Amino acid sequence: MNESLRSKLNWLQLGALVTGLVAIAASAVGALLNSRQFFFSYLFAVLFWLGLSLGCFMVTMIHQLTDGH
Repeated sequence: MNESLRSKLNWLQLGALVTGLVAIAASAVGALLNSRQFFFSYLFAVLFWLGLSLGCFMVTMIHQLTDGH
């Protein structure tokens, strides 16, 4: 890996870290201000992403079962 690519990836990693920390802080503030709505929203988000990932997992398993035909 060359040095310019490593530098770009480090900046991308730092940006993702800052974005994640800001999102966690916003979630904590939301949980403190309106905990009922926070937990409804959290449950919806978890079920949405779980459904999406399990759906993709099923497609992958069918692909593996049929040997890609």
